[in-house]
Amino acid sequence: MSAVVTDLIFKQPINAPAPTGTQGGAIGSTQITAGSNNLWLCPLASNPSSVAVQYALAYLVNNNGSSSITNVGFWLGNGMIVPTTPGVVTLQSSDAADNNLTALLYLEPNGGSGQVAESVALNGTSVVSGAITTDRAWRITTVNSGGVVTAPVGTVTVKVSSQIIGYLGVMATTTTGTPISVATATSEFAFCPAGSLGDMATFTNSSTDPGPGSYVLCNAFSNAIFLAANPSNTLAHGQYGGIYCKMSLQAGMPPLSAEDLFLTPYAIAV
Repeated sequence: MSAVVTDLIFKQPINAPAPTGTQGGAIGSTQITAGSNNLWLCPLASNPSSVAVQYALAYLVNNNGSSSITNVGFWLGNGMIVPTTPGVVTLQSSDAADNNLTALLYLEPNGGSGQVAESVALNGTSVVSGAITTDRAWRITTVNSGGVVTAPVGTVTVKVSSQIIGYLGVMATTTTGTPISVATATSEFAFCPAGSLGDMATFTNSSTDPGPGSYVLCNAFSNAIFLAANPSNTLAHGQYGGIYCKMSLQAGMPPLSAEDLFLTPYAIAV
């Protein structure tokens, strides 16, 4: 049977994420799915007094029974990148029905550090702007009039200085082609592939960097992470590679967890 992109799945290591204790290690049997909390990462407590950081390991697996998949990679579908030029955040929905949501923006002030917050009301397909000049949007979440986190009806394009840095709302998944709607865009998750395929070693705890290399933001194919495999990033059937995640929460921000990850495996050809 020919392999397809839906054969790519994520799995936990044997040491499931926990606030303390040994992390990582060999692949386990539990599958990780989008929006499944405590499977890749543990929630970081809200309103920390300083920057809180957590590290975790997951495995990207070719779950096909017989066929290889080539050019296997990964990105965070609802991730945001750092803009080239500081500016205010603008948001524009593709759907006129998005006129009853408010976007909560957590931003790094231009030339500063940490985060400041502001809110911007969506206005259908019209462009709306924040007031704070920022050099990085940490997180943007949409809520309804009652303050409940609610995904937009359409696709909301997020820009800084006319540069697209991410999206909210409806987006298509690479794995199924079925649109999924997300209420949060974030630049708080960065990733690094393991240096080789197969099982990885354990590491001390979730606050200890396992040290595989540099962590990068990846929110599209153009900056996707590809697994360390040869030839052509090929995963044979049943084969897997590790992906490390670094999650950072700025002081004073609401909780952050794996529920905010929109996981996007990718393969160019099968």
